Amino acid sequence: MAILDAAASQHWDAARTLCDRITAAGPGIGSHDRAMSGLVFGNRTAVAAAFVDHLEHGGGLSNIAFSVCYPPYDAIRTEPAWKAFLARHRWRECPYSSPWPVPAPPP
Repeated sequence: MAILDAAASQHWDAARTLCDRITAAGPGIGSHDRAMSGLVFGNRTAVAAAFVDHLEHGGGLSNIAFSVCYPPYDAIRTEPAWKAFLARHRWRECPYSSPWPVPAPPP
């Protein structure tokens, strides 16, 4: 189960376990997985930077034209790193948005 799926389904123990595994893996884990973990449990500013890193350096850039409307990006659309990324590549923001499917994690 992916961390976003676990959190959206409110399986918080599974989501925290996945987050811990992602954190423990360090640089051995992909930037996309780190960013997803951050969306669920972390700082949106750092997450925006992680997604930009993934897209520009992790092989995701070739897919962005088709996925700029990817719903998890809704959570970072107001972040300066995301806006700068779109401007750098001369892309417009997605005109659609969807509600963030993950409630706040329990304390």
